[in-house]
Amino acid sequence: MRLDVEGQEVPLAPGSVHHLVCIGQEAVTNALRHAVPSIISVHLQYYADSLSLSVKDDGCGFRASDKLAALYGHFGIPVMEERARKLGGVFE
Repeated sequence: MRLDVEGQEVPLAPGSVHHLVCIGQEAVTNALRHAVPSIISVHLQYYADSLSLSVKDDGCGFRASDKLAALYGHFGIPVMEERARKLGGVFE
């Protein structure tokens, strides 16, 4: 696992920190559970008026149609999308 942080850290509201941590934790957990990666990279970039959290791995990935997994009791991606929306951000 690798963590890179860039930019000047800015104070965030505790609720925002909570959502960001949960998004990052879920992304890493999903990679470990489903992708069988040899490396997971987490990148946090601070900008003047925003920030970007990126989690990437070299695992096996999934098909876009797998997002339908929520119909079968898997809610990780939809919950991450909702958390990003609550922060005023986007999830890709």
